[in-house]
Amino acid sequence: MKTSDYDLFVMDSAASGHLFRFLETPDIVREWLKTVFRLLIKYKGVINLSRIHSVESLLDLSRDVRKIQETLANPETTEFVMITIPEEMGVREMK
Repeated sequence: MKTSDYDLFVMDSAASGHLFRFLETPDIVREWLKTVFRLLIKYKGVINLSRIHSVESLLDLSRDVRKIQETLANPETTEFVMITIPEEMGVREMK
């Protein structure tokens, strides 16, 4: 998704319970990253940040996660189509 090589991206997910957890993951990751950044700032006098190569990777990850959230929340670029099995359980899960 970083490049615009495709006109359409289709994702087939697991059962709805797993899909909802997947959609919550960016929020969880961003909260975790905020905590890590707060700790790095708090202890910047103790930790030599220039020697921690992963800080730039964490910043990149934070940007990527934000972009994913923006893409998923944008109705102009994202559409969710729910498909289920024709059984009572599947219909109940979709409600």
